[in-house]
Amino acid sequence: PLTSSQLAQGLIFLLFAYGVGALLWILMARFTRAGQNWARIVSSVLFAISTWLLYSSINSLKSTITVAEIISIVFTVAIWIAGVGAVALLWRAESTLYFKGLYAPRR
Repeated sequence: PLTSSQLAQGLIFLLFAYGVGALLWILMARFTRAGQNWARIVSSVLFAISTWLLYSSINSLKSTITVAEIISIVFTVAIWIAGVGAVALLWRAESTLYFKGLYAPRR
């Protein structure tokens, strides 16, 4: 069994990791809004990493699942779903026109 300090360290690391991931997604959203084409490629790579993390999280489950594992998987699935939506919107034809500078969206 884990000690309380090990559990606290694990929780701090988990919150830090999810915070960094969220910050990266926010940065990519700002860069894509500014019309930076490379940002949608980086966003796609972030989504691929998120997909791998979701797969490895589910694959690492044992016969007994703890509350911490359930919370971790719920957050990983939520990030993955947000990534699906973001990447799907970034690679639409309208988005490609936006990044090529052929039209500006109405605000």
